[in-house]
Amino acid sequence: MKYFPASVLALSLLSSGLAVTGEVLDGRPATVMQVITQAGYSAKLSPGDSKTGPSITLNIDGDTVYLDLEGCKADLCTRVNATTGYDADTSSDEVIQYVNDWNLTNYSQAYLSNEEDSAYLDASYLMTGGYTRANLLAWLKAYLDDLTEFANDLP
Repeated sequence: MKYFPASVLALSLLSSGLAVTGEVLDGRPATVMQVITQAGYSAKLSPGDSKTGPSITLNIDGDTVYLDLEGCKADLCTRVNATTGYDADTSSDEVIQYVNDWNLTNYSQAYLSNEEDSAYLDASYLMTGGYTRANLLAWLKAYLDDLTEFANDLP
């Protein structure tokens, strides 16, 4: 009878678990768009221009969510930045405190734009080296959950 060292057994169990996590996808805007639309989201891809990178616009429950694809070279992007803005009284102490408190306890980042009298919620997703469909969609769902809470509680 042969004995396998525990490290070999652990490695084989780990490898088999990795095999079921899904295909590693590239950071092309078309690939990101395909993942999002196949998940049932209504989305529009804008290719960008010499000043701005490509972006995907989602309309979710009356809110416009912008997914800006950043760090793009030769149609391959390294990051998705989600952002959504809401009208807010940016001079209000209550709004300022809400945004500060949000940033103490959440991964997504809130900030105020005094020029636009708006409060924004952002979150970034790194695609460098690839990503899986399940992971991108889990990140998007987490952002949308945060967005719902942020919008509902924004003074």
